[in-house]
Amino acid sequence: MRGANTGSSALAVRLVSACILVTFLGAFVLPLQALAQLPSSPGQTQEQTPPATPPATDTSAPDPCTSGKTDAKHYNSPTGYMVFGFLCGIFGFIAAAASSPEPPADRVVGKDYQWVQAYTDCYRKQAKSANQSAACSGWALGSATTLAIYAAQGGF
Repeated sequence: MRGANTGSSALAVRLVSACILVTFLGAFVLPLQALAQLPSSPGQTQEQTPPATPPATDTSAPDPCTSGKTDAKHYNSPTGYMVFGFLCGIFGFIAAAASSPEPPADRVVGKDYQWVQAYTDCYRKQAKSANQSAACSGWALGSATTLAIYAAQGGF
């Protein structure tokens, strides 16, 4: 009779674990990101400047691959894939592997075709890699949490 409860128990464990993960992200990770953007001294004001975009006719534009990788680190957020990997295991990783992240449109406006292609390819590779790493981390965390709770209930 013990095996009949294992499936529903594992689902309950995943749901509780997901709530803990979302609470952790909301309580600690996101506020830390906001704190990193605060001015360094109390009297100092922070200027809101848009990301630097080279002029459309600039022929000395930075390397498109370097720009694509840097922008993927700044504009891509793999948190959703981490949560999906945590909740759904391998399916989160499969979703991240099947994804095709799109770069921000304002970063490619006015560029020539070859530059846009190189930028987009590098952006997608970097963003997809980050998404897959996050999904894999979520999968590992979800599996470890499930095993720990199962072991705590005397399952081994």
